[in-house]
Amino acid sequence: PPTNKKGIYKVLGANITGNVFGGCNMDDVMRRKNTEDDTYVPGTGNTWVNICTEDYSNTSGFEGVSIGASVYGGGYMGDVKGNTNVTMSGGYVYNGIFGGGHASSVGTFETSTDPAHTGIFGHEPHAGCIGKPISCESGTGLCTVVVDGGQVGPIQVATQGMRRAKEDGGPVAEGWIWGGSRGLVEDPSVEFDTHFKSYVGSTDVTIGGKAFIMESIIGGGEFGRVLGNTLVKIKDQCQIGVGYNQVEADGVTPKRYGEALWTEARNAVLSGNAADINTVAAKMPECSYFEYGNAQGKYLTYDPYYDKYCDNDPSFADTHKEYGNASTAAPSDGK
Repeated sequence: PPTNKKGIYKVLGANITGNVFGGCNMDDVMRRKNTEDDTYVPGTGNTWVNICTEDYSNTSGFEGVSIGASVYGGGYMGDVKGNTNVTMSGGYVYNGIFGGGHASSVGTFETSTDPAHTGIFGHEPHAGCIGKPISCESGTGLCTVVVDGGQVGPIQVATQGMRRAKEDGGPVAEGWIWGGSRGLVEDPSVEFDTHFKSYVGSTDVTIGGKAFIMESIIGGGEFGRVLGNTLVKIKDQCQIGVGYNQVEADGVTPKRYGEALWTEARNAVLSGNAADINTVAAKMPECSYFEYGNAQGKYLTYDPYYDKYCDNDPSFADTHKEYGNASTAAPSDGK
Protein backbone atom coordinates (compact mmCIF):
# COMPACT_ATOMS: atom_id res chain seq x y z
CA PRO A 1 0.00 0.00 0.00
CA PRO A 2 1.10 3.63 -0.38
CA THR A 3 3.22 5.05 2.41
CA ASN A 4 4.75 8.43 3.17
CA LYS A 5 7.97 6.69 4.28
CA LYS A 6 7.18 7.35 7.92
CA GLY A 7 5.34 4.10 8.50
CA ILE A 8 1.90 5.59 7.82
CA TYR A 9 -0.12 3.24 5.63
CA LYS A 10 -3.44 4.20 4.06
CA VAL A 11 -5.63 1.25 3.16
CA LEU A 12 -7.83 2.88 0.52
CA GLY A 13 -9.42 0.18 -1.58
CA ALA A 14 -8.95 -3.56 -1.44
CA ASN A 15 -10.49 -6.88 -0.56
CA ILE A 16 -8.28 -8.32 2.17
CA THR A 17 -9.12 -11.80 3.43
CA GLY A 18 -6.71 -11.78 6.37
CA ASN A 19 -5.66 -9.41 9.16
CA VAL A 20 -4.19 -5.92 8.91
CA PHE A 21 -1.38 -5.02 11.35
CA GLY A 22 0.18 -1.65 12.00
CA GLY A 23 3.20 -3.30 13.61
CA CYS A 24 5.47 -6.22 12.79
CA ASN A 25 5.14 -9.97 12.83
CA MET A 26 7.93 -10.81 15.31
CA ASP A 27 10.16 -7.72 15.42
CA ASP A 28 9.44 -4.58 17.44
CA VAL A 29 8.65 -1.10 16.12
CA MET A 30 11.46 0.81 17.81
CA ARG A 31 11.88 4.42 18.79
CA ARG A 32 14.87 6.12 17.16
CA LYS A 33 17.50 7.93 19.23
CA ASN A 34 19.44 11.08 18.47
CA THR A 35 23.13 10.30 18.06
CA GLU A 36 24.10 13.61 19.69
CA ASP A 37 22.42 13.32 23.07
CA ASP A 38 20.88 9.81 23.15
CA THR A 39 17.35 11.19 23.46
CA TYR A 40 14.47 9.73 21.52
CA VAL A 41 13.36 11.37 18.28
CA PRO A 42 9.76 12.56 18.69
CA GLY A 43 7.21 10.73 16.58
CA THR A 44 9.23 7.54 16.15
CA GLY A 45 8.18 4.08 17.28
CA ASN A 46 4.53 4.77 16.37
CA THR A 47 2.12 3.12 13.95
CA TRP A 48 -0.88 4.37 11.95
CA VAL A 49 -3.54 2.37 10.14
CA ASN A 50 -6.01 4.54 8.21
CA ILE A 51 -8.95 2.70 6.66
CA CYS A 52 -10.98 4.54 4.03
CA THR A 53 -9.90 7.96 5.12
CA GLU A 54 -10.15 9.10 1.50
CA ASP A 55 -12.99 8.59 -1.00
CA TYR A 56 -12.71 5.26 -2.76
CA SER A 57 -15.21 2.69 -4.01
CA ASN A 58 -14.69 -0.93 -5.01
CA THR A 59 -16.86 -3.69 -6.37
CA SER A 60 -17.61 -5.19 -2.95
CA GLY A 61 -20.42 -2.70 -2.42
CA PHE A 62 -18.69 -1.19 0.60
CA GLU A 63 -17.19 2.26 0.57
CA GLY A 64 -13.47 1.58 0.47
CA VAL A 65 -11.84 -1.52 1.86
CA SER A 66 -13.27 -4.90 2.87
CA ILE A 67 -11.24 -6.78 5.49
CA GLY A 68 -12.14 -10.40 6.17
CA ALA A 69 -10.51 -10.73 9.60
CA SER A 70 -9.31 -8.12 12.14
CA VAL A 71 -7.43 -4.82 12.23
CA TYR A 72 -4.65 -4.27 14.77
CA GLY A 73 -2.83 -1.05 15.54
CA GLY A 74 0.07 -3.08 16.91
CA GLY A 75 1.94 -6.14 15.70
CA TYR A 76 1.30 -9.86 15.68
CA MET A 77 3.94 -10.79 18.25
CA GLY A 78 6.19 -7.76 17.84
CA ASP A 79 5.75 -4.88 20.27
CA VAL A 80 5.26 -1.22 19.37
CA LYS A 81 7.48 0.91 21.60
CA GLY A 82 5.63 4.16 20.94
CA ASN A 83 1.90 4.59 20.29
CA THR A 84 -0.67 3.13 17.89
CA ASN A 85 -3.39 4.87 15.89
CA VAL A 86 -6.28 3.21 14.03
CA THR A 87 -8.78 5.33 12.08
CA MET A 88 -11.74 3.95 10.11
CA SER A 89 -14.02 6.22 8.08
CA GLY A 90 -15.70 3.64 5.86
CA GLY A 91 -15.53 0.11 4.53
CA TYR A 92 -16.09 -3.20 6.28
CA VAL A 93 -14.22 -5.23 8.89
CA TYR A 94 -15.55 -8.74 9.52
CA ASN A 95 -14.11 -9.58 12.93
CA GLY A 96 -13.06 -6.54 14.94
CA ILE A 97 -10.63 -3.71 15.61
CA PHE A 98 -7.91 -3.73 18.26
CA GLY A 99 -5.97 -0.62 19.21
CA GLY A 100 -3.14 -2.83 20.42
CA GLY A 101 -1.57 -5.96 18.98
CA HIS A 102 -2.48 -9.61 18.67
CA ALA A 103 -0.09 -11.09 21.23
CA SER A 104 2.05 -8.02 21.82
CA SER A 105 2.35 -4.83 23.84
CA VAL A 106 2.27 -1.11 23.09
CA GLY A 107 4.56 1.23 25.00
CA THR A 108 7.98 1.41 26.61
CA PHE A 109 7.60 -0.22 30.02
CA GLU A 110 9.61 -0.56 33.17
CA THR A 111 9.19 -4.12 34.41
CA SER A 112 9.84 -5.78 37.72
CA THR A 113 10.56 -9.38 38.69
CA ASP A 114 10.16 -8.58 42.39
CA PRO A 115 7.65 -11.06 43.87
CA ALA A 116 5.88 -8.04 45.38
CA HIS A 117 4.83 -7.20 41.82
CA THR A 118 4.79 -10.59 40.10
CA GLY A 119 3.12 -12.56 42.91
CA ILE A 120 -0.34 -12.41 41.34
CA PHE A 121 -2.60 -15.03 39.78
CA GLY A 122 -0.53 -17.77 41.43
CA HIS A 123 2.69 -16.74 39.62
CA GLU A 124 5.82 -18.35 41.07
CA PRO A 125 9.36 -16.89 40.78
CA HIS A 126 11.36 -18.57 38.02
CA ALA A 127 14.48 -18.07 35.94
CA GLY A 128 14.01 -15.90 32.88
CA CYS A 129 10.87 -14.15 34.11
CA ILE A 130 10.01 -11.26 31.76
CA GLY A 131 8.66 -9.24 34.68
CA LYS A 132 5.41 -7.42 35.23
CA PRO A 133 5.06 -3.94 33.68
CA ILE A 134 4.88 -1.44 36.54
CA SER A 135 5.16 1.86 34.69
CA CYS A 136 4.92 3.16 31.13
CA GLU A 137 7.27 5.86 29.85
CA SER A 138 5.55 9.18 29.26
CA GLY A 139 4.54 9.75 25.65
CA THR A 140 4.28 6.02 24.88
CA GLY A 141 1.73 3.23 25.29
CA LEU A 142 -1.34 5.10 24.04
CA CYS A 143 -3.67 3.18 21.70
CA THR A 144 -6.04 5.51 19.85
CA VAL A 145 -9.00 4.13 17.88
CA VAL A 146 -11.36 6.42 15.94
CA VAL A 147 -14.24 4.89 13.95
CA ASP A 148 -16.60 7.39 12.32
CA GLY A 149 -17.89 5.33 9.41
CA GLY A 150 -18.19 1.86 7.95
CA GLN A 151 -19.39 -1.44 9.40
CA VAL A 152 -17.63 -3.68 11.92
CA GLY A 153 -19.07 -7.20 12.18
CA PRO A 154 -20.94 -9.54 9.81
CA ILE A 155 -24.65 -9.71 9.05
CA GLN A 156 -24.81 -13.01 10.98
CA VAL A 157 -24.73 -10.97 14.19
CA ALA A 158 -28.22 -9.78 13.27
CA THR A 159 -29.62 -12.97 11.78
CA GLN A 160 -28.21 -15.44 14.33
CA GLY A 161 -25.98 -13.78 16.89
CA MET A 162 -26.03 -15.32 20.33
CA ARG A 163 -28.77 -17.73 19.29
CA ARG A 164 -26.69 -19.62 16.74
CA ALA A 165 -26.66 -23.29 17.70
CA LYS A 166 -23.55 -25.17 18.74
CA GLU A 167 -23.64 -27.45 15.69
CA ASP A 168 -23.64 -24.35 13.47
CA GLY A 169 -20.55 -22.92 15.08
CA GLY A 170 -21.94 -21.47 18.31
CA PRO A 171 -22.69 -17.80 19.08
CA VAL A 172 -21.41 -15.21 16.61
CA ALA A 173 -18.56 -13.44 18.38
CA GLU A 174 -17.53 -10.94 15.69
CA GLY A 175 -18.17 -7.21 15.51
CA TRP A 176 -16.28 -5.82 18.53
CA ILE A 177 -13.93 -2.89 19.01
CA TRP A 178 -11.23 -3.19 21.67
CA GLY A 179 -8.99 -0.34 22.76
CA GLY A 180 -6.12 -2.59 23.86
CA SER A 181 -4.47 -5.80 22.68
CA ARG A 182 -6.13 -9.08 21.93
CA GLY A 183 -3.78 -11.17 24.05
CA LEU A 184 -3.71 -14.94 24.36
CA VAL A 185 -5.28 -17.41 26.76
CA GLU A 186 -2.32 -19.55 27.78
CA ASP A 187 -1.79 -22.18 30.45
CA PRO A 188 0.14 -20.41 33.26
CA SER A 189 1.65 -23.74 34.31
CA VAL A 190 3.39 -23.87 30.92
CA GLU A 191 3.63 -20.19 29.95
CA PHE A 192 4.73 -18.86 33.33
CA ASP A 193 4.55 -15.18 32.37
CA THR A 194 1.27 -15.18 30.46
CA HIS A 195 -0.19 -12.55 32.81
CA PHE A 196 2.58 -10.06 31.97
CA LYS A 197 2.14 -10.08 28.20
CA SER A 198 0.03 -7.99 25.82
CA TYR A 199 0.08 -4.79 27.89
CA VAL A 200 -0.72 -1.28 26.70
CA GLY A 201 -0.27 1.95 28.62
CA SER A 202 -3.71 3.51 28.04
CA THR A 203 -6.47 3.64 25.45
CA ASP A 204 -8.63 6.31 23.81
CA VAL A 205 -11.58 5.04 21.74
CA THR A 206 -14.01 7.28 19.83
CA ILE A 207 -17.04 5.95 17.94
CA GLY A 208 -19.05 8.51 15.98
CA GLY A 209 -20.31 9.66 12.62
CA LYS A 210 -22.30 6.97 10.81
CA ALA A 211 -20.31 4.04 12.15
CA PHE A 212 -22.27 0.79 12.57
CA ILE A 213 -20.76 -1.60 15.14
CA MET A 214 -22.53 -4.97 15.25
CA GLU A 215 -21.57 -5.91 18.81
CA SER A 216 -19.92 -3.85 21.56
CA ILE A 217 -17.16 -1.38 22.43
CA ILE A 218 -14.55 -2.30 25.05
CA GLY A 219 -12.06 0.28 26.30
CA GLY A 220 -9.51 -2.34 27.34
CA GLY A 221 -8.22 -5.47 25.64
CA GLU A 222 -9.85 -8.83 25.02
CA PHE A 223 -7.30 -10.85 26.99
CA GLY A 224 -4.62 -8.17 27.06
CA ARG A 225 -4.18 -5.71 29.93
CA VAL A 226 -4.13 -1.94 30.35
CA LEU A 227 -1.67 -0.49 32.85
CA GLY A 228 -3.25 2.95 32.99
CA ASN A 229 -6.64 4.35 31.99
CA THR A 230 -9.22 3.66 29.31
CA LEU A 231 -11.46 6.27 27.69
CA VAL A 232 -14.46 5.53 25.44
CA LYS A 233 -16.38 8.34 23.70
CA ILE A 234 -19.65 7.80 21.79
CA LYS A 235 -21.11 10.59 19.64
CA ASP A 236 -23.07 11.57 16.53
CA GLN A 237 -25.36 9.13 14.70
CA CYS A 238 -23.35 5.94 15.16
CA GLN A 239 -25.11 2.72 16.12
CA ILE A 240 -23.66 0.10 18.46
CA GLY A 241 -25.44 -3.25 18.33
CA VAL A 242 -27.90 -4.54 15.75
CA GLY A 243 -31.45 -5.67 16.43
CA TYR A 244 -32.21 -9.36 16.09
CA ASN A 245 -33.26 -10.18 12.51
CA GLN A 246 -33.07 -6.51 11.54
CA VAL A 247 -31.95 -6.94 7.94
CA GLU A 248 -32.74 -4.94 4.83
CA ALA A 249 -34.62 -6.50 1.91
CA ASP A 250 -31.36 -7.46 0.17
CA GLY A 251 -30.67 -9.96 2.96
CA VAL A 252 -27.09 -8.84 3.53
CA THR A 253 -27.35 -5.30 4.87
CA PRO A 254 -28.08 -4.80 8.58
CA LYS A 255 -30.88 -2.38 9.30
CA ARG A 256 -30.02 0.80 11.16
CA TYR A 257 -32.31 2.55 13.58
CA GLY A 258 -32.25 5.98 11.99
CA GLU A 259 -32.38 9.39 13.63
CA ALA A 260 -36.17 9.63 13.31
CA LEU A 261 -36.69 6.35 15.14
CA TRP A 262 -34.26 7.26 17.92
CA THR A 263 -36.09 10.58 18.32
CA GLU A 264 -39.42 8.77 18.55
CA ALA A 265 -38.00 6.41 21.17
CA ARG A 266 -36.52 9.24 23.22
CA ASN A 267 -39.78 11.19 23.18
CA ALA A 268 -41.78 8.11 24.19
CA VAL A 269 -39.50 7.42 27.14
CA LEU A 270 -39.59 11.05 28.26
CA SER A 271 -43.39 11.09 28.04
CA GLY A 272 -43.70 8.03 30.24
CA ASN A 273 -46.68 6.85 28.19
CA ALA A 274 -46.65 3.04 28.25
CA ALA A 275 -48.56 2.70 24.97
CA ASP A 276 -46.08 4.95 23.14
CA ILE A 277 -43.13 3.10 24.64
CA ASN A 278 -44.52 -0.29 23.60
CA THR A 279 -45.22 0.97 20.09
CA VAL A 280 -41.70 2.20 19.48
CA ALA A 281 -40.18 -0.83 21.23
CA ALA A 282 -41.89 -3.08 18.67
CA LYS A 283 -40.08 -1.15 15.94
CA MET A 284 -36.68 -1.59 17.61
CA PRO A 285 -36.03 -5.25 18.51
CA GLU A 286 -33.18 -5.71 20.94
CA CYS A 287 -29.93 -7.45 20.10
CA SER A 288 -29.77 -11.22 19.94
CA TYR A 289 -29.52 -12.70 23.44
CA PHE A 290 -29.26 -16.02 25.24
CA GLU A 291 -32.53 -17.49 26.47
CA TYR A 292 -33.02 -19.00 29.91
CA GLY A 293 -35.49 -21.51 31.30
CA ASN A 294 -36.40 -25.11 30.54
CA ALA A 295 -39.50 -27.23 30.12
CA GLN A 296 -40.07 -27.19 33.88
CA GLY A 297 -40.04 -23.40 33.90
CA LYS A 298 -36.90 -23.28 36.01
CA TYR A 299 -34.49 -20.45 35.20
CA LEU A 300 -31.02 -21.60 34.29
CA THR A 301 -27.59 -20.10 34.78
CA TYR A 302 -25.96 -18.35 31.83
CA ASP A 303 -25.06 -21.18 29.46
CA PRO A 304 -25.74 -20.86 25.72
CA TYR A 305 -25.02 -24.56 25.19
CA TYR A 306 -27.25 -25.94 27.95
CA ASP A 307 -29.67 -27.87 25.75
CA LYS A 308 -26.84 -28.97 23.44
CA TYR A 309 -24.56 -30.45 26.07
CA CYS A 310 -26.94 -31.44 28.84
CA ASP A 311 -30.21 -32.41 27.09
CA ASN A 312 -32.20 -30.20 29.48
CA ASP A 313 -31.24 -32.33 32.45
CA PRO A 314 -31.95 -30.11 35.51
CA SER A 315 -29.06 -31.75 37.37
CA PHE A 316 -26.69 -29.84 35.06
CA ALA A 317 -28.13 -26.42 35.86
CA ASP A 318 -24.73 -25.09 37.00
CA THR A 319 -23.01 -25.64 33.66
CA HIS A 320 -21.50 -22.16 33.60
CA LYS A 321 -18.64 -23.60 35.63
CA GLU A 322 -17.84 -26.18 32.96
CA TYR A 323 -18.24 -23.95 29.92
CA GLY A 324 -16.69 -20.69 31.03
CA ASN A 325 -19.83 -18.62 31.57
CA ALA A 326 -19.65 -16.21 34.45
CA SER A 327 -23.21 -15.43 35.55
CA THR A 328 -24.73 -17.54 38.31
CA ALA A 329 -28.30 -16.25 38.16
CA ALA A 330 -30.74 -15.35 35.45
CA PRO A 331 -32.57 -11.98 35.38
CA SER A 332 -36.08 -12.02 36.79
CA ASP A 333 -37.69 -12.01 33.33
CA GLY A 334 -35.82 -15.20 32.45
CA LYS A 335 -33.84 -13.69 29.56
